[in-house]
Amino acid sequence: MYELDEYVRRNREITDLCQVLEALIEKKALWNNPIVNELIDLLNDKINTQLIREDTTLFPTMLENNDQALNRLAGLSQNHSAQLLKLCSSNRARWHNPQRSASSDQALERETWHMFDEIRKHMELESNKLFPRMREQLPTSPAA
Repeated sequence: MYELDEYVRRNREITDLCQVLEALIEKKALWNNPIVNELIDLLNDKINTQLIREDTTLFPTMLENNDQALNRLAGLSQNHSAQLLKLCSSNRARWHNPQRSASSDQALERETWHMFDEIRKHMELESNKLFPRMREQLPTSPAA
């Protein structure tokens, strides 16, 4: 059973993992380290699990209520989730490409920082706006 607090906790874990990866990615010598790839995989797995679970459990509940502000936030979060899933999947594939060049590494670095920014924005939207609004409007947290 997933309560709203569990979603908040998992968002925090994802944000923390992004911070660790940011520190590692700043050190170019670590880019080909298999542990970095494993952490990129872990981040993607956590993002996929969280966003898909939200899409199937939270968003339907949020979109069925009469609170237009909550509906708008839920729709915004749901749209951003779909974009974020695509961005993370693409980024993961690029990290695992053994044929990367210096120019592709520069593009990958920009894309990765952009991905971290988008993840952070999404987690902040949910944790600071969407979830508090849900607590106000919905009698109980949806369960998975």
